[in-house]
Amino acid sequence: MSEGHLFCADRNGMETKGMLLTEYDEKTAMELYKEEGRAEGVQGIVDICQELGGSVIDAVEKVASTFGYGEGKSRAMVQKYWK
Repeated sequence: MSEGHLFCADRNGMETKGMLLTEYDEKTAMELYKEEGRAEGVQGIVDICQELGGSVIDAVEKVASTFGYGEGKSRAMVQKYWK
């Protein structure tokens, strides 16, 4: 991570120097957003399976085929959201 300085004006128009900003790692941030989106997708699949009377196995199979997860990760994700 790298650091930079931001120069900005306050309400009185005076310059505020030295406000430290930390740059974020865009690749890491994007992966985090993707993972959050996948978790919401898994929750949606689980909700629909439950509403339609599907089983945990149905949900696990759908999560695995949709997101490319292995059986273990798919089962863990489904169990997290199954009510």
